[in-house]
Amino acid sequence: MKDDPLTDILTLASAQCVEVGILVAGGSWALRFPPPRKIKFVAVVKGDCWLSLEGQGALLRVMTDDVFVLPAERGFVLAGDLNAPQADGAGMFLDALDKTVKVGDGEDFFAVGAHIALDPKRGELLSEVLPPLLHVGGDSSEASAMRWLLDQLVKEVAADRPGWAGMGGDASGGGEGCEAVEEGD
Repeated sequence: MKDDPLTDILTLASAQCVEVGILVAGGSWALRFPPPRKIKFVAVVKGDCWLSLEGQGALLRVMTDDVFVLPAERGFVLAGDLNAPQADGAGMFLDALDKTVKVGDGEDFFAVGAHIALDPKRGELLSEVLPPLLHVGGDSSEASAMRWLLDQLVKEVAADRPGWAGMGGDASGGGEGCEAVEEGD
């Protein structure tokens, strides 16, 4: 096991990246997503937005270099403008040919996200004990490590080679590559 407890847990749960996407947005925009069926990681590369998680009253402002993880099956909204009409985010990603969705006017916001599937037996325990939202501030060492992994995915998507660039597809650094799958969320 490594010295990083999150990596240890993800390794034990046989975590595998199964989908990656890029969101570019600007101006007035809002995207509504159904509950993800897998753990969702999102790293904000540029800009900021609001995150609203179903069942939680408080909004969270996520900013450049922040990373958030949604381990629970709850719908959520990402918005640059809380008063903007909410578009179907999952539908937009299903229709995106290059795994990149552009919304609103401009490119003030840029985020990369990934869906992580867990072993059905070992991963169930992990998803039951984690809180519905993990937010890692951009100034923490954990955020920089997660961002690095997601940045590698961005490079792979840009090169049309979805995979964990040199990392394999699981948290232990081995195994299958990250495969884009058409599962919606």
